Amino acid sequence: MRSKVVSVRMPWPLYEWNLERARTMRPVPYKNVGRYLLGMNIHDILVQRDHTLTVEVANAGMDEQDKEIANLLDASKHGEKLSGSWLRHLIQECIAEADSKVSPDEVESRLAKKIKAKLLSGTLGAKEKKEK
Repeated sequence: MRSKVVSVRMPWPLYEWNLERARTMRPVPYKNVGRYLLGMNIHDILVQRDHTLTVEVANAGMDEQDKEIANLLDASKHGEKLSGSWLRHLIQECIAEADSKVSPDEVESRLAKKIKAKLLSGTLGAKEKKEK
């Protein structure tokens, strides 16, 4: 199977993120952004999970998408934990909001909406004060 040259549009800050991510991927960095994007597609084929957490941002209008991506990249640059404790914290919030009577699909749906709201408001990773 031969590769075809294609053009893909993405916001420039996201391209820069991909470039840096390709260079710093462990245990072995990717040769370039194209190889990194190919690797992400192969990973997606292997995992074959729904894209509930990302499709809302990807399908948003350009202005909204730019704001969400800028806030996501800003949180990442400031050291917010986007894959570990931060994500676990959001899942716990969603389960508590639903009184622990939800299916995993419901949690994913709530989580996608919460991520979208936090990206739009620029509060990604912000600690919320607990009411006493």
